[in-house]
Order: sequence, then structure tokens, then C-alpha cells
Amino acid sequence: MKFVYLDKKDRVVAWFTPGHSIAVATTVAVLLALPVWHDSIAGKFILEPFQVAVVRAHVPGVLKTIGVREGETVSAGETLGILQNLPLTSGYEGARAQLLLASERAKEASREYRDFGPALKERELRAAQVQQYSEMDQALKLGSPIAGTVITPRVQDLSGMYLNSGQEFLEVADLSVLRARIYVPEHEMYKLRAGAEARLQVGGFVRMWRANAASVGARPAEMPEGLSGGNGLNGINPAHFYLVDLEVPNQELLLRPGMTGMARVYGGRRSLAALGWEWISNFWGRKLW
Repeated sequence: MKFVYLDKKDRVVAWFTPGHSIAVATTVAVLLALPVWHDSIAGKFILEPFQVAVVRAHVPGVLKTIGVREGETVSAGETLGILQNLPLTSGYEGARAQLLLASERAKEASREYRDFGPALKERELRAAQVQQYSEMDQALKLGSPIAGTVITPRVQDLSGMYLNSGQEFLEVADLSVLRARIYVPEHEMYKLRAGAEARLQVGGFVRMWRANAASVGARPAEMPEGLSGGNGLNGINPAHFYLVDLEVPNQELLLRPGMTGMARVYGGRRSLAALGWEWISNFWGRKLW
């Protein structure tokens, strides 16, 4: 082995002419300057809808009709259920009858030129009552404010239930775009930018899903225990975590809320020289501060 080393040593030293040395140095410098390292941050997530609309009862009543089931796709403005409120319906019909009588009195007063002002005022009052009852009657129809999918389980079981004004009926979610939330430790926040590209690996799927960082939290947030993943960042002074929302296109509707997986958000690219300089700067910065 010694003789092989001495033999190769002479050949290597002889090969390193000034021209070869400059070429090697240039190649090494170019390799060190190439942005080959892609900064990234990984974290666990749970998928949830990006947009959820809660359908509530605006007037009290009994759920007489339910026209949808869990998982059905609905359009904006579609009637999902109908409430029954007998006093309201009776009041609406009575107000309409009173309006007809007031209109007849106004016509008669106009023809006879007698008490036309009071009759006209009464007609306007009855018309306002009918308008109010009409709006309340229309509110008995529970419509969807957005297009999406019904995500409330066992909706049909609510049939015959009495809903108070403001009480929740069901939820409709737009599943064409989902949200994956990850929690990033503070010492890695410098890698993140709003709009950064991300890749998601969802449990049960082999393919990777594309996403974008829709928003980056401005203040620390408490990370749920199930998403910590044993990161080992607790200690005496545990690190703060910032919430990052990833927007996940789901036009094929293959993904569902509640699915879990790992996400990786990509930052900028850096060269090996920049990585080495960062390590040296951080080392001396910690030692000499």
C-alpha cells in the first residue's frame, strides 16, 4: 500500500500543473456557487375545508322537509330544508287579507273623495306588514349560501326537530380547495414566504399533491399535541411555533376533511458555499455575542 501511495503521489503532483490547478479551482468554485440546496420545512397536517358555510334558521320552526343528505353536492341558493311555523303562516295570510281590505277601502275613499288620507295610510301600513311577513315566510326555506358539499352527518335524523332562530341546521363546505395547517418553529421561519410552493403526502395515496402557502402567521400559535410528532423542541425554553396555511387544490374531490399526512414547504435555493458561510456565521455568532 505504501508503494502504491508513493507511486500515485508522484503522478498526482506531476499532474497538478498551474493550468490544471486553475481548472480544478475554477470547477470547485463553480460547484460551491451553484444553488443546489433547496431550503424546506416539513410538518404534519390535518386537512380541513378552506371555506365552510353554516346554514342557520332565521325564524323558528319545525323541520318539515329535508332535501339533502351527507356528502351531496349543492349549488348556491339551493333549498336544503323547509321549516313549518303555523303562527307565522297564519299571520302572513291574515296580513294579506287585511291588505286587500285596506286596498278596497282606499279605492272607495278615492271614488267618494272622503277620508282618502287615512285609508291610504292604512293601506301602506298593511303593505309593510305583508312585506315583513313575506320575508319571514321566505326565511322558512333554508338555502345554501355557497356551492359545495354537505358535511353534517346524519342530516335526515333532524327531520321533525324544532329550530330556534339562529340555531344551526347544517354545514356546507367547498371541497374544491382544502386547507392543510402546519406549525413551523421560529428558528425556521426565515425559510418561509407567502405563496411558497409545497408538496403534500396524504395517507392512503401514493401520489404527491401540490399546494401553496396561502398565509403565514404573524404571532405564535399553540400547536395541537397530535401534530407535534415528538420534535424534541420542548426543553427549558420551548420554541414558539407559527401557523402556516397551505391551500390545496382538490378539483377531483379525492381528498376529504380529516385526512392526515406530511407537508413540505419549499423556500429558496442556496449554494454549498452559502450554507458553509451560514454555519460559520452562526457558530461564531453564538460564541462571540
